[in-house]
Amino acid sequence: MTEQEWRGVLYPFLSRVVTDLLLVAVPKNRRVVVVEPMVAPSTVRAALAHVLLNELAFHAVLFVPGPISIPYALSSPTSPNTQQQPKLLIDIGATEARIVAVEGGRYLMDTFQAVPCGFHTLASTWMDLVNKNNAKTTQDQDITIRIPTLQDAMRLLSQVLLVPAKQSSQAIVASLSTTDSISLDPTLVMELVEELYFNSNNPESLVCGMLESLRQCPLDLKLPLAQSMVVVGGGSLAIPNLEKRLLEALSSISVPQKYASLSPILSKASLVSPLPIPPHTIAWVGASILASLELKDEYWMTIPEPPQPTDEIMVSSSTVSSPIVRDFFQIK
Repeated sequence: MTEQEWRGVLYPFLSRVVTDLLLVAVPKNRRVVVVEPMVAPSTVRAALAHVLLNELAFHAVLFVPGPISIPYALSSPTSPNTQQQPKLLIDIGATEARIVAVEGGRYLMDTFQAVPCGFHTLASTWMDLVNKNNAKTTQDQDITIRIPTLQDAMRLLSQVLLVPAKQSSQAIVASLSTTDSISLDPTLVMELVEELYFNSNNPESLVCGMLESLRQCPLDLKLPLAQSMVVVGGGSLAIPNLEKRLLEALSSISVPQKYASLSPILSKASLVSPLPIPPHTIAWVGASILASLELKDEYWMTIPEPPQPTDEIMVSSSTVSSPIVRDFFQIK
């Protein structure tokens, strides 16, 4: 989509959020913090800046990459400089998990990895497997019971994931939105979770993404990063005991030859747990803390003031300039 197309989508959406949900009466007295992905289309950022500053008339906008904001939420009175310490961030979202190393208030782009193991991806893959298996077992019947939608799959998957391991051999019967009932095998879910998250032989698994990110780290940061891993994102809440299982996988897996150099540090791996803030909101809280600091004015995006009128050149006060879109990391 072009910037103009994004503006057409974002303006009505943000207008409703600002007026109906946040009840902001005077936007010009407010500043906005936008937590953005590490890799985002420039057209989206430019459109956001235009809508927030030009059309909704907010005073200023600050774009903060999510990985940079998270360490600020981990600070405490006893360790106020936590945001400067190296961390390996594992952000599990809807469609993918993103792994990146952060050190000294900056992320190391060479360590960035994205693997397809978000909760929606897990639910979609599981739905396809269930429907395929049901089609095979009922091929002689006129009606095949299927999981009809991704929403159904996510709801059912959440139920199955809560089944204790001791009861995983027992099929459970769940209701669909179509009023039908379906029999589900918890074992299939457990096998799929193992494959997508903990199987070191699957190059697209979460564990392999973490190993690859560590492999790309500078040598002197490998151990500190392995000892300070942080699992965040709404997708991390879906898998029971995810942090514990990740540590067990890292310490006990047969490391592929590609990652043999990491073997000495994997036994020392540790996670920052429990988090002081729920993992699905920690980026927003960190960004709010960052924005409350005494940041230089250059970090904030504003609409440039129009030149003052002189005897020789008259400038209309109604002239509205486009905001200057700056990169957070280009400010010195």
